[in-house]
Amino acid sequence: MPRANYPMAVVRPSYKNRGYLYTENAIIMRCMRPDGSTQTNTLHYCTDGSCFLRFSHSREEWLVPLVLAAKCCFPVSDRMLCELMAGGAAGGGGAADGPHAPGANQQLWECLLVMLQQQSSKRPLPTQGDARDFLGGTFRVVLGRDVPQRASDEEVGAHIVKRFFMVHTEDGWEKLLTLCVMYQKLLALVRGDIEGDNQDAMSSHDALPPGQLYGVVLKEALEVTFGRMGMIIRKWINKQEGQKKAKYIPQDFVNMPRLLPQVVQMSADVAKRLNSFIATGNLNSRSGLDLMQSSGYTIVADKLNQARFSSHFAAIHRGQYFAEMKTTTVRKLLPETWGFLCPVHTPDGSPCGLLNHLSAKCRIVTRRPDDGAGAAIAQVLKSIGAIIWEPSGQVFAGVPAGGKHLWILLDGRPVGSLEAALLGHAERALRDAKLGAGGARGVPADLEVVCISRAWGKLFPGLYLFIGQGRLVRPVRCLTTGREELIGPLEQIFVNVAALSSERQQAHAILAARGSKGGGGGGPMESIPEQLPVHYSHEEISPTRIFSVLAALTPFSNHNQSPRNMYQCQMLKQTMGTPYHNHEYRADNKVFRILNPQKPMVRTEAYNAVGCDLHPTGTNAVVAVITYTGYDMEDAMIINKASYERGFGHGVVYKTKVIDAAAQGLQKDEAAKCHFANPLKVPELDATGLPQVGTFLTKDTPMYCYVDANNEPHLSKYQDDEPCYVEHVSLVDGSEIQGGARNKRVMMRLRYPRNPVVGDKFSSRHGQKGVMSFLWPQEDMPFTDGGVTPDILFNPHGFPSRMTIGMLIESIAGKACASEGRTQADGTTFREYQGNYGFGDDNEGEPFPARDDDGTPAAIHVDGPGESGWVRQEPKPAEYFGKALVKHGFQRLGTDRMYSGIHGTELETEIFTGVVYYQRLRHLVSDKAQVRARGANDYLLGQPVKGRKRHGGIRFGEMERDALIAHGCSYLLHDRLMRCSDYDVAYVCPECHSIITPQANAQSQLDVGLKKVVEAYARDGDTWVCPPCTRKTGRIVRCHQMPVPIVLRYMVCELAAMNIKMQVRLRDCGREASLSKVGAAAGAG
Repeated sequence: MPRANYPMAVVRPSYKNRGYLYTENAIIMRCMRPDGSTQTNTLHYCTDGSCFLRFSHSREEWLVPLVLAAKCCFPVSDRMLCELMAGGAAGGGGAADGPHAPGANQQLWECLLVMLQQQSSKRPLPTQGDARDFLGGTFRVVLGRDVPQRASDEEVGAHIVKRFFMVHTEDGWEKLLTLCVMYQKLLALVRGDIEGDNQDAMSSHDALPPGQLYGVVLKEALEVTFGRMGMIIRKWINKQEGQKKAKYIPQDFVNMPRLLPQVVQMSADVAKRLNSFIATGNLNSRSGLDLMQSSGYTIVADKLNQARFSSHFAAIHRGQYFAEMKTTTVRKLLPETWGFLCPVHTPDGSPCGLLNHLSAKCRIVTRRPDDGAGAAIAQVLKSIGAIIWEPSGQVFAGVPAGGKHLWILLDGRPVGSLEAALLGHAERALRDAKLGAGGARGVPADLEVVCISRAWGKLFPGLYLFIGQGRLVRPVRCLTTGREELIGPLEQIFVNVAALSSERQQAHAILAARGSKGGGGGGPMESIPEQLPVHYSHEEISPTRIFSVLAALTPFSNHNQSPRNMYQCQMLKQTMGTPYHNHEYRADNKVFRILNPQKPMVRTEAYNAVGCDLHPTGTNAVVAVITYTGYDMEDAMIINKASYERGFGHGVVYKTKVIDAAAQGLQKDEAAKCHFANPLKVPELDATGLPQVGTFLTKDTPMYCYVDANNEPHLSKYQDDEPCYVEHVSLVDGSEIQGGARNKRVMMRLRYPRNPVVGDKFSSRHGQKGVMSFLWPQEDMPFTDGGVTPDILFNPHGFPSRMTIGMLIESIAGKACASEGRTQADGTTFREYQGNYGFGDDNEGEPFPARDDDGTPAAIHVDGPGESGWVRQEPKPAEYFGKALVKHGFQRLGTDRMYSGIHGTELETEIFTGVVYYQRLRHLVSDKAQVRARGANDYLLGQPVKGRKRHGGIRFGEMERDALIAHGCSYLLHDRLMRCSDYDVAYVCPECHSIITPQANAQSQLDVGLKKVVEAYARDGDTWVCPPCTRKTGRIVRCHQMPVPIVLRYMVCELAAMNIKMQVRLRDCGREASLSKVGAAAGAG
């Protein structure tokens, strides 16, 4: 959603389409009420210098002149309005020294005078009452029943101001000042003093939390209910046409307690609206609630595994409206999203860049600010010399445009002014106050302090403070206090945040050297980093906090190609894992579960932080990068059969079937007689008519037995083709309660073993997915000189194009970890390396060791042949883990000498082997395999039906047809798409060339003479004639056979229904061929 309570300057050429006076410049402000509902106000600039305020009501847009809106907000004279809007009295040219000093911008005065003259020519508005009376009289028809009929036009105008104008505040003085800020910023945009705000940047957006959305939907549902209640009560207490007296009097609602509940029952549909909203995600609202879409607000939180389930609650979508846009601008990853949105965790395809995920430590402000927060902030500002105004109290001449005073806005409310020279002092005081320093109390810790000085150039200066809900905040370390501080996306633009401590130390060291050299060159200043060094005020707590939780689980992801890290985030959510631990008490429709999971040996810092060991998703496997036997081409991989037999990759699928003893549509008394029982004495079922736990079910095996309302037993059998086991049977409807009714509903959980088969998908944690192509016997697998047989053979051609170097480093790290006998090795992204793994001087468990600020730099300056500049002083990953491998007799880079399991000879090259954590994905051949030889056909077209459950065929489209034609398989195409599909024999009339007029046994439609001829043909076996042509020509018109698909006949009938005749012209190709041969022979003779 657009950022709340912040006037944003926009430049949209589409605004010119609203009328010939409109320009592309406007100021948009999404005002938020304390209850979370919003109203967007837009201030448009016209070519004649006038401005109009736009608001929406009942999905319609309305425009009000700026002068009229301002006078409706607060009682001001024309001169005072001009001074407020323009920032001072007319005349003068310098900067203002005080709130009443002259020196305002002359152009603002001229535009205001034009608008005042235009309004006076239409209707003079000397007072606030006149302005509201005019506004209410104009919009009374628009509001309709939203305002009572007895209300005066002035009261209607006051209602409009309260409901639609700057609703973030209820004070008329603050509404007027807000219009002043919007007007000054709009004129600055028109003059070119400032540039338009980027609407796609993270700093221009807020989040719409589910609670806030649910709250505004509930609010509107209650408003609709109260409106209906008022209509019913007014109808009852007022005399209607044709009645002698009213049905009730107002006193009856006091004396008769049953009336009010009856009114509520007749009008209330709050629960129905909320249930419909949650179930469908569609917004059924008359007003639109100031939202940009009306559907797609809810999704099903699928619990395939814990990673998928938890990622739903960190997902944030730009909006359905932007998914339909053709431009890719809204999908770009902008620098403003640093630390707030994960740069990796976004799906590929249509939602790419629109569906993002919050970083691990980013959170949404969901609570309302305390009542005393604003007063506490004002007290801090007063202490440093700011001018704070009382609501509707102090009347002043405004903040001069371009003067030395700046606006102070607190959640969009102008609360005071501040000298530009004190802006830095105000920022430091507010940051100290929100961190609890200086004895300040009541200042929220999530206060967002945005200081924009005139030094930024093309930005509208001021001090903007935000404490409202819906904002994104994240923690960083304040270098001044050393404490964690929450900053927002707009605030982050105007502060300097160092990503690494070494980066901060390097920049500060260069700046210090520059200062000592007097700004001259020489020495270390000859080599300056790419970005100009700055004095950092904040520092990232950890470099990996820019990632989401799922993206931070990928080890060594900084060494991978970026799309592979994106793929891993998606594949992790498709993994067969451990979704929960209360399996006995759940009844999910479908659950995937891995049977023999392991903790990864190579893990990141985030893996331990979020406790992923409780929900493991894969298995550590010994992987050899080798081409072997040819079964590992492309993305296929070979799995050791012995590893498979030990349980590698084994999993199960649980499905829950809800079975009712009573059929749908039965009466309540009849349904009460239905129950589960076993009067047929079926041996596979117990006395309750249900199978025992552990029963193996195959097709046509008795599954349950029930008795209907007529006391007749019915036996139902298992109909699925795939066998399964009965895992759990739950009796519902009080059968286990003493005195309860007999069970009428059963929830039966079935277990389907899904051990790996050829075609099942596996994946590493680096986006390297592949299918199992063969279960190779262990005795034929290659083995190392140490006797280690790999679990997986991976094709080496998967590395050069994908560039997943992180998988190679994980293989080395896992091998070193296993050799050292440790349980884990640190694979945190961007980690720094100190010492060597397994030698006591490593930095395992502390991927980002603290750097001292005692003069020892994090980087050293090197001047030598081929090298110069600032370089990192740390080992490479191969050196860090390789020394441990050498210590245990392995090669430094993880390669081994291997021997063929088939021939026993040594392989000519060294093979890269190591330990990699592999995941099994949910895409199983057993769930997707679809083969059809014979089966059901469509009754209309005769073609095979579609759908795996219906034993249908797979769609053979145009591209598949072109592929067969290109490969010269035209006869196969004819056989599969016609002979085995909807083959039919049609008869074509040689006269009218139609395939729908020929008929068999058409003697009843012919004359007596022709009937005998037709009967003679019928005795010869040829009964198809064309009756219309036979009657027309007076002779028998015999029809010719032609093989056609049934869909052609259907199309001809459809065209005939539209009075379009389709003709089929035939040629005797065999006769023409024979005649051509005769002619060729005659010519040769």
